[in-house]
Amino acid sequence: MAIFLHFLNREAYRAADTEFKFDDALRWLRILCIARKDTLFSNYSNLVEGGYLYCNGPILVRELLTQDKLFIAGEKPSLTEFVGSRIARYGFDSGRYPMYFGGKQSLVHVRPRLISPSSNTEHLQQEIVAVAQHDKGVGDLRIHPRDHEDVKKSIGRLSDIVQQRGSSGITRSLFAGKLDNIQQEAAASRLISTSYIDKYLKELGCEIATGIPQLVVFDHLSSDPFDSNIQLLDRILYLVGFRGKADVGFSNNDLLLVTLRGNEDHLRFTDAITDLCAVLRRVAVAERHVASAYIVVEAKLAQPNLLQTELPINQATYVEAEARLSNIVNTLRKSIDFAVAFEEVMAQNKKLKRVLLVTATNSETQALWEVAEGMTHAKRTHLQKPNYYATEIGQINQVRLLHVLTCPEFLGPA
Repeated sequence: MAIFLHFLNREAYRAADTEFKFDDALRWLRILCIARKDTLFSNYSNLVEGGYLYCNGPILVRELLTQDKLFIAGEKPSLTEFVGSRIARYGFDSGRYPMYFGGKQSLVHVRPRLISPSSNTEHLQQEIVAVAQHDKGVGDLRIHPRDHEDVKKSIGRLSDIVQQRGSSGITRSLFAGKLDNIQQEAAASRLISTSYIDKYLKELGCEIATGIPQLVVFDHLSSDPFDSNIQLLDRILYLVGFRGKADVGFSNNDLLLVTLRGNEDHLRFTDAITDLCAVLRRVAVAERHVASAYIVVEAKLAQPNLLQTELPINQATYVEAEARLSNIVNTLRKSIDFAVAFEEVMAQNKKLKRVLLVTATNSETQALWEVAEGMTHAKRTHLQKPNYYATEIGQINQVRLLHVLTCPEFLGPA
């Protein structure tokens, strides 16, 4: 599933009544670069208005674009045409959008991979007018339930304003002082951002990263707020040893992280993280509220002996990261509920290969069990088959280990 980077949009933070911080947004992006293999999408407005497309901007974004690991979906076929359209739309609000009016900084010229079939502004106007005319319900706008009442009370006035705006864009400034109170203006602002985000999710078949503290008001737009949860992914990466790598952007580290993204080692590591998240979701399945589920997850990840030393960024980073993550999973499997959930996920994904280990003596068997227990941290399970008894002794690196004891004479001469 592709991920639309809604957290790069400074207007989403404004709509959520919180502060946009450039470094925080880059931190969320690094976490996704490291922990997920999904295709990443943004649009021109997020990148330009957030300051990511300036020639002296962050190397992380430039390299993701250059190496075709971040794709732009836009309304216009070129950056020049997009900037021209913003100048036409935002003249009434130029103080809020100085990057389009007389800016001295040069922009990295990139082209979109996908062209949106319709204007975001026109789409939003159609949605608002349809609700005001009772062709749609407020719930069809997919806004957060807490905003339903304020939008219901102001929808008629909102419809009038957007239909009388001429060529202006639809921004929070367009409604300033024109609704009954500041709560309605805030709800209208969240309506704007929700509509833009939701339109991209539907057109691109994307999800969004959830769990971002400043933007939880948009988490309901995700079909699975647990799957790409930034807080959970951040916690896992911290335990593996990526401490500091997501916080501070060093050019060499960012360049290498982008270059390594999508290679075989990285894909195996991200697959292992996806499996771990799926297991943790099952462990927390009784908790319907995502925030409550985090508490269950944290209890599992807070077990002793999980924390690893800091992981260096080099060509072998993801080989070491996968090995460390495997050790963490083996430690967590000491918990019965985690072990059961792990088995269920592996069986569902059909990812476990099976290896049969054969011993001929009791001493060999005991030695094998001791070594396996130290590596897998799993309890042995005895399996009765029609013609033999087997013992399951755990999993290592997605390999299911089975053991049978045979009589020495069955093995033939030495």
